[in-house]
Amino acid sequence: MTASPYTPVTLATRLARTLGAKYLLISLGHDGYGGKCPRPVPDTRLICFDPSPATTQGEAEYAGRLAAKYGWSSILVISIAPQEWRAEHRLRRCFHGSVYGAAGGIPLNSWPYEIAYEWGATFKMLIWQRSC
Repeated sequence: MTASPYTPVTLATRLARTLGAKYLLISLGHDGYGGKCPRPVPDTRLICFDPSPATTQGEAEYAGRLAAKYGWSSILVISIAPQEWRAEHRLRRCFHGSVYGAAGGIPLNSWPYEIAYEWGATFKMLIWQRSC
């Protein structure tokens, strides 16, 4: 899916409302998320959490545990555009159902940093952090 003009949290709440999601899982583990839960979405169970570790890996591990607990068969992971592939890949290591991805937008001036960061983070994920 292509990047959205919305932030990941705004996009997630909008999609939860539009698609009628039963659960909405929001990570509070990064400063860019605003550090607080969004307003509830009608008929959707909102679960906000602090991942441990406070990384994409910690987020995927937590989502995988909840998926097993609640018997989810699919997950839509929403991240920022440069992180989308890595977030989906990490989640597939922790969850064996269908994984879909969507990306929220980021400011244009953030792209150089995010691209450099993603190269390093992806290399680390593929070489050293190969499990869930």
